[in-house]
Amino acid sequence: MYKDRSLVPTQAVRLAALGFLADGSRSYGALAGEVRQFISRTASPSIELLGPSIELLRLEGLVQSADGAPTEANPFLTITAAGREVLRDLMCAPVRATEGDLNRLVVGLKLRFLDHLAAADRALVVAGLVDAAERELDRMTDLRATVADAGHLAGWSDLDIQHLERRIDWLRQLG
Repeated sequence: MYKDRSLVPTQAVRLAALGFLADGSRSYGALAGEVRQFISRTASPSIELLGPSIELLRLEGLVQSADGAPTEANPFLTITAAGREVLRDLMCAPVRATEGDLNRLVVGLKLRFLDHLAAADRALVVAGLVDAAERELDRMTDLRATVADAGHLAGWSDLDIQHLERRIDWLRQLG
């Protein structure tokens, strides 16, 4: 985790893998494909996002194969109780207010797997997403106040502000 306890890229991959397994058992190959596709569609693919191995989750006892088969045999994997606890911890980690690819991925993962949390934890995650969006809105509003009508930056800022206001409204409806 970063100093602010938000997720680093490898933890986002862990969140994706554990979340998909919380949905139901999958073969190793299917899980790897789902994780790769979600990451590639949500954030730009990078080695730090696509490099971490799902095999590590097995070694740490967070997932297990149904029959103890090795990875080469493409076993069906299930999430363990320890894996569910780690999934909860990753889901409840704070979100950064910035709009980078990693943050977009983390927010997407949290929304995708929100239903795997208890009601109190879901409310906590949604409140954190609202807080992050509000901090980003404050930053963009401050930028907008300083640019007046200089070039096209003002218009671009207005678009971002509108988007953030709509996101905040939508997130509040989840809570």
